[in-house]
This record gives sequence, C-alpha cells and structure tokens, in this order.
Amino acid sequence: MTNDMTLARVRQLVEAYGADPKRWSEAERRAAEKLIGSLINPAADADAARREAAELDALLDRWKVEPPDRTLARRIVAAAEGVPQRRPGELLRTLQTWLAEWFGTGPRWPQLAGLTAALLIGLTIGISDLASLDTSAAGEIDDGSASIATLEAGL
Repeated sequence: MTNDMTLARVRQLVEAYGADPKRWSEAERRAAEKLIGSLINPAADADAARREAAELDALLDRWKVEPPDRTLARRIVAAAEGVPQRRPGELLRTLQTWLAEWFGTGPRWPQLAGLTAALLIGLTIGISDLASLDTSAAGEIDDGSASIATLEAGL
C-alpha cells in the first residue's frame, strides 16, 4: 500500500474517514504519514481538505443524540402490538384453506379422472392430426356397381 499512496488518495482518506488519522486503517495511515512527512511543503489543497474535514469532525463530535423518552418507546410497542403477527404454521393453514375453497374438500379422484380423460382425448386428436384427412371422397359410396360393369364389359 505504501507504493500506491498519493496526495489524491490522502484526500480520499480525509473525505471518507475524517481528518484524524486514528480513524484510518493502520497501513494507509502509515503510508499517508510517510508521504506527508517526505514532502518539504505539503500541498496547500491537501491541508485545506484536512482542515475542512477536521471542522466537520469537530462538529460531528459535538453532536449528541438524546435517548428517546419512554412515551416514544410505548408508542412503538403499542403500534407493533396492533399489527397482526404471523405464526410459523399460519402460512400452511392459509394455503390449505385457499386450496379447500378452490377445489372443495371431497375426494379428488373424480376431478383427476376427468382431467386425465380430457388430456388423453386432446393428445389423441393432436397426434392423429384429423384435420389433414382427405374429405373429398367422403360423399362417394362404393356399392360395387363399377366393378360389376367392368366385369360385364370384359365378357
């Protein structure tokens, strides 16, 4: 990490973690301090960024959050108690109820038999391809008279 430390990276560290080097990771803190120490006159913009970050750090350090009062905690608990809670087996019971409403509670074999029959009829029609049959000769009835006429002509 020491070879990769630049002033731009120091600016990124200051912006991300604040001006106090104790908040930076150990390796980056050492590399940044070594880089800044090697400069004869540290860059003015790096100092300006560090000063801005130090001001922000001081402002944030002074900000204290008051603990919530008991009435807020009671309101949160009361609101949570008003929301219906799902129990572990409730989802399964809800699903069973929904399926019973849709499919009834009687035996299932008549429904399954009807569904299977409809499926088999549909597959049979689809596989046999009844639509491609030639229906042009369907109206003609062969009563055998044509073959008798042919035999008599030959005699």
